[in-house]
Amino acid sequence: MIRSRELKLEREKYLQKIRNAKSFDELRMINEESMKVEMRFIGEGISTIDLHFFVSSLRDEITRKTIELVMEDMKSEDLEIPKEKFSWIAVGSEGREEQTLFTDQDNAMIYEDPTREDVHEFFKEFASRVVDRLGYIGFKKCRGKVMASEDRWRGSVSEWMQRIENVFSEDAELSDTLLFTTIMLDARHIAGERRLTDILRERMFKAIQEHFLTVRYLAYDAGNKPVGINIFGRFAVEKKGEHKGMLNIKAKGCRPLVTNIRILAIAHGIHETNTIKRIWKLREKGVIGERFAKELEEAYNVLTMTRILNHIRGLRKGYEPDDYIDPKEFDEKWQKKLKKALKSVVKLEAVISSEFDVSELF
Repeated sequence: MIRSRELKLEREKYLQKIRNAKSFDELRMINEESMKVEMRFIGEGISTIDLHFFVSSLRDEITRKTIELVMEDMKSEDLEIPKEKFSWIAVGSEGREEQTLFTDQDNAMIYEDPTREDVHEFFKEFASRVVDRLGYIGFKKCRGKVMASEDRWRGSVSEWMQRIENVFSEDAELSDTLLFTTIMLDARHIAGERRLTDILRERMFKAIQEHFLTVRYLAYDAGNKPVGINIFGRFAVEKKGEHKGMLNIKAKGCRPLVTNIRILAIAHGIHETNTIKRIWKLREKGVIGERFAKELEEAYNVLTMTRILNHIRGLRKGYEPDDYIDPKEFDEKWQKKLKKALKSVVKLEAVISSEFDVSELF
């Protein structure tokens, strides 16, 4: 998917370094080196799509190597390794292959139904170690605790099937159903037995087909997310508080775009997890026209690059990067691009509201 020849060469070089690594310290150093390369390419104007696939491919490989090293450590401690197969799964932005320089971990784990009770304990310890080592290497732990080290995001096939059934039951809280569904619809296989990831994904899509009302609620939620531009075409910035005059580019730009594209894709039977690939598939199916597809792709590029540039700016100023931007800190040309991108998101929300007729839900 990477179109830049130079970036492809850098990718192959770092993939080989990762595969040859013998320790977590080496992986940490490789991750730090690769981030410098990413920042250099950003400065040279690399496309967001190329950057995402570069970052994702390296993070995927680092995760696989980390899993391998953790398993080797556990074997060296004379721990009994169960015969049951497992699959390590990426969810969230990691599942969508949309990581940036400072993306948190988002992962889950599924394993074959065990023949012994202690298998559950083994995989609990294994997942905890993998998450901890990834944190040491430089992948921050998820603040929302969506990680395989947490009981809810790890389990056997039977446990996951029951979990999905419970989430879609009449007794389930709607907010919990929507959150779980949103996270799991971006699930992507990383390491281990791919068949197990496929089982989980197939069950999720079947559940969606069986409970299509959930998709309508997801559409309502997606189509009503606030977007950072008002009816007068001005940036909808914070009116008070510590972020007065600023705009949360993730909450009011990137997230509404990603969320609405996800819903449209799921409703039309598209199983891709990456936002750009979902846009391409929607275009191929004739759900959206060529012109609107290009408009949405450009909006995605502008919004995501704005977020990345803001992160880098924060890093250079010596503070923890966040998603609040001051639009005035960007030149007039970029502000125009940003406004156009946000207007495209508003247009997309209107499409969602119309297609799913969410007005009848309440």
